[in-house]
Amino acid sequence: EAERGVAELQEAVADAGSPEPPLIASGLDALRKAVLHRCPSAIAKLELLCQVARLRLDHPDSFVYQAALNMLAAAAEVEPRTMMPRLAELVL
Repeated sequence: EAERGVAELQEAVADAGSPEPPLIASGLDALRKAVLHRCPSAIAKLELLCQVARLRLDHPDSFVYQAALNMLAAAAEVEPRTMMPRLAELVL
């Protein structure tokens, strides 16, 4: 089970790094779901996953940057003490 979770997380990160907007959005959504389900491998790599999402905030496709925002919101929901200050830095 744990290995499958890690493999799915790696696949989602790879998709989020794709040049294709549908794959990017799908990858970011998979990351969001893993975070919200508190998948141990996702929580352990939460900072890295947030960096992946932050890189997509400037994407011209609204489908992609909305998925990035949703991923960051999920991170803040799961780890508010550490993630809220980081999110505040993005808007200040």
